[in-house]
Order: sequence, then C-alpha cells, then structure tokens
Amino acid sequence: MLNSLRKSAGTWVVKVFLGILVLSFAVWGIGDIFRVQPDTAVATVGDMEISQQEFLSEFNNELRRLQATFGPSFDQEQARAIGLTDSALQRLTQRALYDLEVNRLGLTMSDEDVVAAIRTNPAFIGELGTFDRFRFEQALNQAGFSEDRFVAATRTDGARNQLLGVVASGVSSPRLLVDAIFRYQQESRVFEIVTVSNEAQGNVDAPDEVALREYYDGHNDQYMAPEYRALTFVILRPEDLVEEVLVSDDDLLDAYESRRSEFSRAEQRQVEQIVLADEAAAIAVVDRLRGGADFFTVAREAADLDEDTVRLGLMTRDELLEELADPVFALEAGAVSDPVESVLGWHVFRVPEIVAGEQRGLDEVRDQLLDELKLEGARDALFDLANRVDDELAGGAGLEEIAEALNLSHGRIAAVDAAGRNRDGQPADGLPETTEFVATAFATAPDDEPVLNESDDGSYFLVRVDDVMPPALRRLDEVRQEVETAVLAARRSEAAEAKAQILADKSRAGANMTDLATEADSALITTEPLARARVAVSANLSADLVTELFRLNTGEVATGPALDGTAHMVVRLVRVDAADPAADSERLAHLTQLLDQSLTGDLVSQYRDALSARYPVEVNDRVIDTLFDQRGYPG
Repeated sequence: MLNSLRKSAGTWVVKVFLGILVLSFAVWGIGDIFRVQPDTAVATVGDMEISQQEFLSEFNNELRRLQATFGPSFDQEQARAIGLTDSALQRLTQRALYDLEVNRLGLTMSDEDVVAAIRTNPAFIGELGTFDRFRFEQALNQAGFSEDRFVAATRTDGARNQLLGVVASGVSSPRLLVDAIFRYQQESRVFEIVTVSNEAQGNVDAPDEVALREYYDGHNDQYMAPEYRALTFVILRPEDLVEEVLVSDDDLLDAYESRRSEFSRAEQRQVEQIVLADEAAAIAVVDRLRGGADFFTVAREAADLDEDTVRLGLMTRDELLEELADPVFALEAGAVSDPVESVLGWHVFRVPEIVAGEQRGLDEVRDQLLDELKLEGARDALFDLANRVDDELAGGAGLEEIAEALNLSHGRIAAVDAAGRNRDGQPADGLPETTEFVATAFATAPDDEPVLNESDDGSYFLVRVDDVMPPALRRLDEVRQEVETAVLAARRSEAAEAKAQILADKSRAGANMTDLATEADSALITTEPLARARVAVSANLSADLVTELFRLNTGEVATGPALDGTAHMVVRLVRVDAADPAADSERLAHLTQLLDQSLTGDLVSQYRDALSARYPVEVNDRVIDTLFDQRGYPG
C-alpha cells in the first residue's frame, strides 16, 4: 500500500505543511465488545453515529492509561466517578464534528502527504534514523491494524488537522494587549516592612467562661470528633509461623551454593588514567611519571584533563574494557602502567589503592540464611493457612471461632478513626501494622460478612465492624484547653493588628520606619524589587495585602496579616520599577506564545460550538448506562 501511494504521489510538486498528530494505536484497542449489542448508537452527531464499539474502545484506552499510573485496582467505576465517560464521549463527538465539516468542504490529504506523515512518524523510525518497514509492520500487528486501515486513519486525521489549521491560522495576540499584560505582570516594587508578631502581644486578658462558650459555639466545626469504629480482627503474618518451619543443614548448604555470589565481593581498585592520542605521547607521559612528576599535573599538561576526569573511582575487573582489565589488575598499589591501547586511544594508568575481594563462608552467613529460609517457608505455610481460613469462612464460622480453631493472632479495638488514632488522638493500641487494614475497616459495613484480605506486605487479615460511632461535637469540657488556646491566639492577633494600625498611622504622619521597627521590637526589612507573583512568598504577605500594595503610590503605607498568620505587617512602598517589554525579549516572547495558545484555544472552542449548531449532538445516556450495567462489561 505504501509503495503504491509513493508511486502515485511522485508527480506532485506542491507540499502542504500539516501539523500531523497520528492517532495513537491504542485508541483503537479492541475490548471484548461482542458482549454488547451494537444495535443502538451511543450518540449521533448530525447524520453520523458513534457506535458502542467506538465508545468502549475510547473509554478502555483511557482506562488502561490511568491504570498504568494508579495501578490495576483503578477500575471502571472509579474511572466513571472522575468523569472518564464524559471525556471519552466528548473526544468522539468533537472528532465527528470535524469529520462532518471536512466531508462538507471536500478536504482530503494527498497520497504524498500521507506517505510523508507515516515515514516521518517517530514510532516507525529505526536505529539508522530512517523509516523502518519492519518496525512499522510490527507496530501495526501489535495494535491489531491492517496497513490499509492505518493509512485511511492517517488520511482522515490529516484532513481534520487541515481544517483546524485553517481555523487557527493567523492567530496573533495584539501587541498592545501583550505589552499591557507584560507591564502588569513584570512591574516590580521595593517595600519596607515592619513585622508585628502575634506572640509578642503578651498583655491580653485570659478568657472567662462566657468568652470560651461564645468561641466554642462559633467554631463548632473545629471541635468535631471523627467517626470511630469498634473492630474485631484476625491477622495472619508469616512472622508468626517462622518458629514452626524446620530448615535442614542440606537446605542451608544448597541455599548458600546457589547464592554464593551474594556473599562475595570482587577485588576493587582505585583507578586513575590519562588518555592520549598516540603511543609516543603515552610513552613520554610514562617516563615523566616514573621520573617523579605529579600525575594530575602531567594529565593537565599532556592531555588537558582535570582531576575529576582522571579519577575513575573504585572499579572491578568487569567494569573495565576487556583489553584494559588485565593491565590494570596486574599493577601494584601506586604503580604506573605501561601504555595500553584500546579503541579509545592510549591509556596510562595508576592504581593508588587496592581493595581486596572476599568470600564469606557458610558459617559467617548461616544465621542470615536460616532466617531467610524460615521466612520463605513461613510464607508458603501462610498460603496454606489462608486457604484453611477461607474454608472456615465458607462453612459459616465466625472470627472468634476461626482464631481459636487455628490458633491465630486476633484482637479487638474499642474505637479507632480513619487515621488509625484512638479517642485521645494517639495511635490505637493493638492496631495491625498492615497498611490496608484501617482503609478496609472503614470501607466495610457493620453487617458485612468478614472477607479474607491479602496485604502488600504478605500478610492476611479478617476484620469485622462491631460498631460505628458517627462524627459528633466534642463537649466544651473535653476541649477546654484547645478553645482557651484558640481564644488567646485570636486576641493576640487582634492586638497585633491594632498595633500595626497605630504604627501605620505614625508612618503616614511622617515617622521613620526604622523607629517604628524599634517600637515593634522588629527588624526593618527592605525587600529586593518584587513582582506581584513573588511578593507573597518572598515577603510572607497575605494575598489581600499584596493586592493592596500594588495599588499604592510611592511613600504610602498599608497593613495586613502575614501569609502564615503569625503576625501583622506594616508595609511602605519605597519605589516602583516599571517593566519594559523591549528590555526582555525572551520573557515577552514566552508571554506572547502563551497568549497566542490561549486565543487559539478560544477560537477553536467557538468554532466547535458553531459546528454543534450545524450538526446537532444527541447522546443516548440509556445506552451508555446499559453498557456499564452489564455483567459482561469489557473493562
């Protein structure tokens, strides 16, 4: 097919520049669609139908991509919950809109451009940097494509991009707009800042009972106890079975022999080298070194090599080129080698240090091997034990019966929240360390039958929810200390705010900011020039205060809270540095590109809305719901 296209395109001399985005192979990934009756379309766009097969292929492709990120446990229900159904359908309807308009306008992609698009697709480029037919055919086979089908898809996609290319062509942000936004974003200001710390306001009245009650009533959401659950559990861990596992001396010996390399360390050598272009230069270097010259000085003078380049570090024989290993490992510590040739040139080596290899014997590693073999045997035994637990569950046995019959570790937790804490906010005593335990317990309903769960750490557990204690407001007497601390903090913040306002008034009356800093027991800070985006982080100022500061005239003062809430600030504007678009062409070009992209997106979106009016889109939600409700859903 490609050959015939190439021949038919040979007489064309005009090439149209296209932004080709070849469809990902996986887009057409085929699920088990034959369980779904394809009689009714998922959606219609104008007179074009979007089939169930197309929709499921699009959905499944995106689901597989998400599973690659979040793991195979990310299922279709979770995908639907985050809107994957809508996004898949939106992509399909948008393509249909464009394709209908392409057909109306009679746009197409020439054979020559189809060939060029395929031959320059990075997925089909071989090691020589050119089109590799074998790689092309292999990729198509893996994706379940015929060549004709892929060529047709490339042609369709190219025509679609011609349409969008015309719509978006010539989009250019007005220079007046770019300059205005640039000046707004890049204008910088220098400020003097006096910090009035909340904690420094020590002379505040302790709250009485009325004040405590008033604050408590107004901030109930801060004093809610979380949901707690009472749990009964059984835990199966390999460690609990270790002592029951017997390991013979023959088992130990076999394990040692099969893993002998783990208990050995090859000889290593600190290696330094000078690489030269020819043998004569290498011989001259050796003569200088053996005459007492400094190795690094010679390397710099003879080969322009610095110390970092000369030092290769600790190396084993296997880490060196084959032709270099023997000469290097034949050297005594501190010795300089004769010139050695390799494909890289002529080498002169020095070995400052030799680290001898070693082989630990069976007696040295016996305890380690014994522990590991026992644990391995315990894991095997645990699998069998888990099967017995499953059998007991199937027979109707309860958790306590199973634990007693099989002598399993079990326990009960009176109250634990979703973070694994007890009512005192401390880690719950006796809570299994298995990471999935608490999450499973809070996903289990009180009337659910216990299910044997396997954990990532190799253990198993059963959990039963005995009681659920819903979130509730803690009584004032339970949180009195917390409330009192909060009231004092609020009063100190109010005092700091009032003092900051007094200092600001003094500044407006002509007082020096250095004197005001002394009065506030604070250091006066003069900032570097700061743009809007940097002030909050660099100077610890709240967003509202930053907004106010960029409305000030030089010499004016504003007050406001610190970004971290620990203080109030008195800020005076010292200087305004206007931004000059002509002085920063790189940043101006970047802003222009961002604005162009934004305008292009807006234009394409408006065009798509216009196409929707020409080709009405109708979605059959009932068909979509039926697809996912079926047991045979092809996930």
